[in-house]
Amino acid sequence: MERLNAQEVLLLLEPSILKWTAHFQDKELREEARQVARVACWRRLAYFDDTRGKSMASYFFMVVRSALINWYKKERRYQQVHLLPSELMGEEGEEGTWEERVADPTPVLYGEDLLWDAWMEPLKEWERTCLTLHLREGYSLIEVADLCQVPYERVKKWKQRGLARLKKDVVE
Repeated sequence: MERLNAQEVLLLLEPSILKWTAHFQDKELREEARQVARVACWRRLAYFDDTRGKSMASYFFMVVRSALINWYKKERRYQQVHLLPSELMGEEGEEGTWEERVADPTPVLYGEDLLWDAWMEPLKEWERTCLTLHLREGYSLIEVADLCQVPYERVKKWKQRGLARLKKDVVE
Protein backbone atom coordinates (compact mmCIF):
# COMPACT_ATOMS: atom_id res chain seq x y z
CA MET A 1 0.00 0.00 0.00
CA GLU A 2 1.36 3.38 -0.89
CA ARG A 3 1.86 5.81 1.95
CA LEU A 4 -0.78 8.50 2.31
CA ASN A 5 0.03 11.86 3.79
CA ALA A 6 -1.60 12.96 7.05
CA GLN A 7 -4.21 15.13 5.40
CA GLU A 8 -5.38 12.31 3.11
CA VAL A 9 -5.62 9.85 6.01
CA LEU A 10 -7.59 12.29 8.15
CA LEU A 11 -9.97 12.95 5.26
CA LEU A 12 -10.44 9.18 4.87
CA LEU A 13 -11.12 8.81 8.60
CA GLU A 14 -13.48 11.80 8.93
CA PRO A 15 -16.70 9.83 8.17
CA SER A 16 -15.70 7.21 10.75
CA ILE A 17 -14.90 9.89 13.33
CA LEU A 18 -18.32 11.46 12.74
CA LYS A 19 -19.94 8.05 13.21
CA TRP A 20 -17.95 7.17 16.33
CA THR A 21 -18.86 10.45 18.04
CA ALA A 22 -22.48 10.71 16.85
CA HIS A 23 -23.91 9.43 20.15
CA PHE A 24 -22.96 12.64 21.99
CA GLN A 25 -26.26 14.51 22.13
CA ASP A 26 -24.92 17.88 23.22
CA LYS A 27 -23.53 19.72 20.17
CA GLU A 28 -20.57 21.24 22.04
CA LEU A 29 -19.58 17.92 23.60
CA ARG A 30 -19.93 16.17 20.25
CA GLU A 31 -17.66 18.70 18.55
CA GLU A 32 -15.10 18.50 21.35
CA ALA A 33 -15.15 14.69 21.15
CA ARG A 34 -14.57 14.92 17.40
CA GLN A 35 -11.58 17.19 17.94
CA VAL A 36 -10.17 14.80 20.53
CA ALA A 37 -10.60 11.95 18.02
CA ARG A 38 -8.95 13.91 15.20
CA VAL A 39 -5.96 14.87 17.34
CA ALA A 40 -5.57 11.27 18.56
CA CYS A 41 -5.59 9.99 14.97
CA TRP A 42 -3.08 12.61 13.88
CA ARG A 43 -0.74 11.79 16.78
CA ARG A 44 -0.86 8.03 16.18
CA LEU A 45 -0.61 8.24 12.39
CA ALA A 46 3.16 7.74 12.37
CA TYR A 47 2.78 4.47 14.32
CA PHE A 48 0.35 2.82 11.90
CA ASP A 49 1.92 0.03 9.88
CA ASP A 50 -0.35 -1.82 7.46
CA THR A 51 2.16 -4.67 7.12
CA ARG A 52 1.35 -5.79 10.66
CA GLY A 53 -2.02 -7.19 9.56
CA LYS A 54 -4.38 -4.67 11.09
CA SER A 55 -6.61 -2.53 8.91
CA MET A 56 -6.36 1.23 9.16
CA ALA A 57 -10.00 1.51 10.31
CA SER A 58 -9.51 -1.04 13.11
CA TYR A 59 -6.31 0.61 14.28
CA PHE A 60 -7.79 4.09 14.42
CA PHE A 61 -11.03 2.82 15.98
CA MET A 62 -8.98 1.61 18.96
CA VAL A 63 -6.99 4.87 19.02
CA VAL A 64 -10.18 6.95 19.06
CA ARG A 65 -11.84 4.69 21.61
CA SER A 66 -9.02 5.01 24.13
CA ALA A 67 -8.63 8.76 23.48
CA LEU A 68 -12.34 9.38 24.12
CA ILE A 69 -12.34 7.28 27.28
CA ASN A 70 -9.29 9.15 28.61
CA TRP A 71 -10.85 12.49 27.64
CA TYR A 72 -14.05 11.61 29.46
CA LYS A 73 -12.20 10.55 32.62
CA LYS A 74 -10.14 13.77 32.68
CA GLU A 75 -13.22 15.90 32.07
CA ARG A 76 -15.14 14.15 34.82
CA ARG A 77 -12.30 14.61 37.33
CA TYR A 78 -12.00 18.26 36.37
CA GLN A 79 -15.72 18.90 36.82
CA GLN A 80 -15.82 17.14 40.17
CA VAL A 81 -12.93 19.23 41.49
CA HIS A 82 -13.36 22.62 39.85
CA LEU A 83 -17.05 23.33 39.31
CA LEU A 84 -18.88 25.39 41.86
CA PRO A 85 -21.99 23.95 43.53
CA SER A 86 -24.24 26.31 41.57
CA GLU A 87 -22.77 25.00 38.30
CA LEU A 88 -23.52 21.42 39.30
CA MET A 89 -27.15 22.10 40.19
CA GLY A 90 -28.34 21.56 36.64
CA GLU A 91 -31.74 22.59 35.40
CA GLU A 92 -34.50 23.93 37.60
CA GLY A 93 -36.63 21.28 39.23
CA GLU A 94 -33.87 18.68 39.49
CA GLU A 95 -34.05 16.87 42.78
CA GLY A 96 -31.18 16.57 45.21
CA THR A 97 -28.54 18.89 46.55
CA TRP A 98 -25.24 19.56 44.85
CA GLU A 99 -23.49 17.31 47.38
CA GLU A 100 -25.67 14.41 46.26
CA ARG A 101 -25.02 15.20 42.61
CA VAL A 102 -21.24 15.19 43.13
CA ALA A 103 -21.49 11.86 44.94
CA ASP A 104 -23.86 10.47 42.31
CA PRO A 105 -22.01 7.88 40.20
CA THR A 106 -23.86 8.82 37.01
CA PRO A 107 -21.48 10.77 34.81
CA VAL A 108 -21.80 14.49 34.26
CA LEU A 109 -20.83 13.89 30.64
CA TYR A 110 -21.67 10.89 28.49
CA GLY A 111 -19.53 8.19 29.95
CA GLU A 112 -17.65 5.11 29.10
CA ASP A 113 -20.83 3.02 29.45
CA LEU A 114 -22.68 4.98 26.80
CA LEU A 115 -19.65 4.90 24.53
CA TRP A 116 -19.40 1.13 24.94
CA ASP A 117 -23.14 0.69 24.34
CA ALA A 118 -22.96 2.77 21.17
CA TRP A 119 -20.16 0.61 19.79
CA MET A 120 -21.95 -2.61 20.74
CA GLU A 121 -25.24 -1.52 19.14
CA PRO A 122 -24.78 -3.31 15.77
CA LEU A 123 -24.14 -6.66 17.49
CA LYS A 124 -26.63 -9.36 18.29
CA GLU A 125 -27.51 -9.82 21.96
CA TRP A 126 -25.29 -12.86 22.58
CA GLU A 127 -22.32 -11.32 20.75
CA ARG A 128 -22.72 -8.14 22.81
CA THR A 129 -22.90 -10.14 26.05
CA CYS A 130 -19.87 -12.23 25.12
CA LEU A 131 -17.69 -9.25 24.13
CA THR A 132 -18.75 -7.21 27.15
CA LEU A 133 -17.94 -10.00 29.59
CA HIS A 134 -14.72 -10.98 27.84
CA LEU A 135 -13.21 -7.66 26.75
CA ARG A 136 -14.66 -5.20 29.21
CA GLU A 137 -15.10 -7.27 32.36
CA GLY A 138 -12.00 -9.41 31.83
CA TYR A 139 -13.55 -12.87 31.98
CA SER A 140 -11.90 -15.66 30.02
CA LEU A 141 -13.94 -17.31 27.27
CA ILE A 142 -14.28 -20.41 29.44
CA GLU A 143 -15.71 -18.29 32.26
CA VAL A 144 -18.07 -16.56 29.82
CA ALA A 145 -19.26 -19.98 28.64
CA ASP A 146 -19.92 -20.99 32.25
CA LEU A 147 -21.79 -17.74 32.99
CA CYS A 148 -23.94 -18.06 29.86
CA GLN A 149 -24.33 -21.82 30.36
CA VAL A 150 -23.35 -22.65 26.79
CA PRO A 151 -20.45 -24.61 25.26
CA TYR A 152 -17.07 -22.93 24.98
CA GLU A 153 -17.02 -23.31 21.18
CA ARG A 154 -20.25 -21.32 20.88
CA VAL A 155 -18.81 -18.46 22.96
CA LYS A 156 -15.67 -18.52 20.83
CA LYS A 157 -17.84 -18.24 17.70
CA TRP A 158 -19.84 -15.33 19.23
CA LYS A 159 -16.60 -13.50 19.89
CA GLN A 160 -15.31 -14.07 16.35
CA ARG A 161 -18.59 -13.00 14.75
CA GLY A 162 -18.95 -9.98 17.04
CA LEU A 163 -15.45 -8.71 16.30
CA ALA A 164 -15.96 -9.30 12.57
CA ARG A 165 -19.24 -7.37 12.70
CA LEU A 166 -17.56 -4.49 14.56
CA LYS A 167 -14.71 -4.36 12.04
CA LYS A 168 -17.21 -4.37 9.19
CA ASP A 169 -19.19 -1.58 10.85
CA VAL A 170 -16.03 0.49 11.37
CA VAL A 171 -14.91 0.14 7.76
CA GLU A 172 -18.28 1.20 6.35
